[in-house]
Amino acid sequence: MPGVFPDYPAPVVRNTDAGREMVTMRWGTKPPRVDGSLSKKLVSVERAARLVEEFLGRMVLWLIIKLRAYPLQPSL
Repeated sequence: MPGVFPDYPAPVVRNTDAGREMVTMRWGTKPPRVDGSLSKKLVSVERAARLVEEFLGRMVLWLIIKLRAYPLQPSL
């Protein structure tokens, strides 16, 4: 099988009362909710990257502020 893509059959191994079996199933992403909005748990890669970038930016600013408040003393 060259690849596994949404909405195409893919091999799945599942446990049954008789033991393990391999079947093919279709799979996909979580559908939109009934009201038309996406689930809050569904996060795009771009949004996740922005969240990480914002977090790291705040951490860098915090570190700069702390270093200015408590400058490193040169060792003798």
